[in-house]
Amino acid sequence: MFSHSAWLRKGRSDQRADIVVANLTITKGRLEIVDFIQPIAKDVREVLATVPSAPAIKIIEDLSGKELYVRGSSSYYEHMVTLNETFADRHLKAVALTAADENLEDEDLLEMVNAGLLPFAVVNDHKAKIWARVFKSIKGRNDIYINDHGAIAAATRKGSPLLKTKIDSFIQEMTAKYGFQNQLRKRYYTDEKMIRRAYPALLRLDR
Repeated sequence: MFSHSAWLRKGRSDQRADIVVANLTITKGRLEIVDFIQPIAKDVREVLATVPSAPAIKIIEDLSGKELYVRGSSSYYEHMVTLNETFADRHLKAVALTAADENLEDEDLLEMVNAGLLPFAVVNDHKAKIWARVFKSIKGRNDIYINDHGAIAAATRKGSPLLKTKIDSFIQEMTAKYGFQNQLRKRYYTDEKMIRRAYPALLRLDR
């Protein structure tokens, strides 16, 4: 079994994994190594999550010259590289991208931001929103984003059209019968009860 980041970095290359179901944003780079089923979420924005004590960021250009911890396997990294290319064209300093441990999930980085260990992180807008209910200091900046109109989907091994077709058909059938996609979006993207069950220690942080 692989973590989704390990699967993207290793599992897909030796063909030991067929599918990964995770919060994966479809990107140009990822499409070169995997295929994606139909998206479970669209119009996803990758936003800055910060705290009041962090350096003031009023516009995206204020990130110029700042340091950002980001996993190299993430869509955020790919989009930050694109942002840095834009900055270079405008003669602005690049954002210093420091490789975060691949074992750290978005919520781990958000917890570090909340604790003041990092000034900010970049995450999907729905993650910033739902985790802000638990980590009271962080705020998702929907006005400061590095990617817009993103789509999230499960990924399959490259060149597996029959597998992709089977999964797409299943999702379409379950969505038509039971509202499957809406249930997934509500459970994982809007309801903090799932977070609190997975991280019971966080319940004590609010008391």
